[in-house]
Amino acid sequence: MIGHIYYTIGLIVVLSVLSMIMKFNKMNSIKEWFDKYKKITGKEPEKKDFRSKEENELYTGLSTLGVFEFIWALGGLLTGSWYIFLSLMIYAIIIGLIIKPFRYTFIGTLLSIHFLILKFFVYLFLVINHFHLHYDILGIVKQII
Repeated sequence: MIGHIYYTIGLIVVLSVLSMIMKFNKMNSIKEWFDKYKKITGKEPEKKDFRSKEENELYTGLSTLGVFEFIWALGGLLTGSWYIFLSLMIYAIIIGLIIKPFRYTFIGTLLSIHFLILKFFVYLFLVINHFHLHYDILGIVKQII
């Protein structure tokens, strides 16, 4: 029963990651502006400093969804699929370290969108697996290795 509630919330996370993918270019441009503003002024931009109200709302909304996704993924460490969530978090750290010097270049953009698409499909698979497939993923991985 708790798993059903958890993975129902996971559907919201899947939709939020899909939203991040669809608005990736706009969000990436806002993040780049945000980082440059912070570097130049030494402080984070306030609501009035954003170029438009739409950009402020998009940045705030997607940042909130990102925090929600992170909390959901941390909760995933308490599920039967903990090894997938842990693997995805380790992969996120590795990708974050690789992207750092290439943040707003073509390579950084490509790695970022790749990671978002990967998260989307992994989360979608986990939700579908919980409600419909019921695969023993750890057993399958152990069999392959």
